[in-house]
Amino acid sequence: MSGEATPSLTGVLPMFQGLQNRWEVLLSTIAPTQKRYILAAMEWLNKYHEKAGKTPAYVMAMVLNPSIKFSFIMKYWSPIEQETAMDWIKAELATYRAREASKLTTCSSIKKAACPHSRLGIESDDEEDNETDLDTECTLYISERRASSSKDILAYWQVSTSRFCLIWRIGNLSADTKTPGTRNYLSHMVLRCHGLSAYSGDIRPLRACIFFKLRDTHQKTHPHAARSDGSTTNVEVHVEEGPT
Repeated sequence: MSGEATPSLTGVLPMFQGLQNRWEVLLSTIAPTQKRYILAAMEWLNKYHEKAGKTPAYVMAMVLNPSIKFSFIMKYWSPIEQETAMDWIKAELATYRAREASKLTTCSSIKKAACPHSRLGIESDDEEDNETDLDTECTLYISERRASSSKDILAYWQVSTSRFCLIWRIGNLSADTKTPGTRNYLSHMVLRCHGLSAYSGDIRPLRACIFFKLRDTHQKTHPHAARSDGSTTNVEVHVEEGPT
């Protein structure tokens, strides 16, 4: 999930999809008696995958990764799901921009209120321009060629702040360039925005859940599997990767 072995949300959805693809290939290559274990695991994997896909935090973190952007969504999601994801992204950007705008000084607010154009309702033109700028920035960012997966994310944003200033600010909310953890600032940003735990992206609960489901399935199908001394047989499940 992360090169620094810390929770990262940017790779959760691609990881779920990749694991599902591998298991689907494996189902066509293993013995029928072993398929039930994979099917039991896939059932729970699909539940986690579906839930993650409906969580804006995972989508936002993935899109803000310049090596992924919108490519995963375009490849695996339906047109309606793609539109929903784009709405989530624009809504998050609009929310942040509105929050920043609310920090304007009282002097600036008074100056705007005193402007004769405001009383004529011309301020609506500014709102339309802001919305257009937001759409343009999203379109340019997504349509631009993706960065290499080996490229440092911080290095990418250091040279891209002027082109995608709003997106960069969203991703830089909790960045601290003096600490080693800045390479994972995208996950921390989304966690803060959505009030999630710092360990929400940890894959360990998923691994444990799948393991217990596999174990329970084995015990149900082999209720008398025990050693001669009466102790329970320990079951280990090893999944080999199928052809890529």
